[in-house]
Amino acid sequence: MQFEIFLVSASYVSNRKFAALKENLIATNKAPCTVVRLEHQGDNMFDALDFALANGAKRIVLRPIGIPFSQSLRNWVPNAAADWLTRQPVGSIDLAMAADLDEDTELLKLISNRPYRADPIMPKIDGMSGKGWDEPPTFQHHLLVCTGPRCHMRGSFGLLEPLKAAIAKAGISSKCLIASTGCLFPCNNGPVVVHYPKGDWYQLNSSQHVDEFVCDVLVNNQPSPLRLPFQPHREEQVVDGAALGEARREPSNVI
Repeated sequence: MQFEIFLVSASYVSNRKFAALKENLIATNKAPCTVVRLEHQGDNMFDALDFALANGAKRIVLRPIGIPFSQSLRNWVPNAAADWLTRQPVGSIDLAMAADLDEDTELLKLISNRPYRADPIMPKIDGMSGKGWDEPPTFQHHLLVCTGPRCHMRGSFGLLEPLKAAIAKAGISSKCLIASTGCLFPCNNGPVVVHYPKGDWYQLNSSQHVDEFVCDVLVNNQPSPLRLPFQPHREEQVVDGAALGEARREPSNVI
């Protein structure tokens, strides 16, 4: 049996719109299939690969959706899938990745010439400005949550929503400004959260880690073993031309 996995890369798409796309693709595709988001939340590609294998697939094809599809993801996804393949029984599955849609000239011709509806746009003063966008809300903790594809692939539990829920349960939502982001580095240590203004990085691999991070770091202001050894580079303070803390050097006799 061949199983197909549609790969969607679109950060700013609502769950409702993604669910509608997933439903339509599954209903109209002739082969058994599923649809996953490479970023943000929900089942990731590894979940879908495990599902296909458990349900009897002998061949799995990854089908990227998007015109154009990210070149970076095009290069990285096969490597991530190959890593998954090393953990499967030898010869149990054939794995492949389909060509990008923008290589299909007939599809591009169909898109460029299809009938379309156009909604009129009228002049609107300050149309690009939104209410509440002039300054950030009051906060004590600024949390940058990576929802990029590499962290999403490593954190199948989905980091953003459990973090929001744990913060709300602790009663500190008003103290936290949470922002989902793309890649924050270092991807190999994901899923990653960066805590500012301290500038500390944390690897949260499970819902339990999320709860521990909220309790130890945000509520009790205590050190956490989940912190990664990375911080912003701070240049040494210079006093009288010498770096503070630098060992004094004897004057050189060399002229």
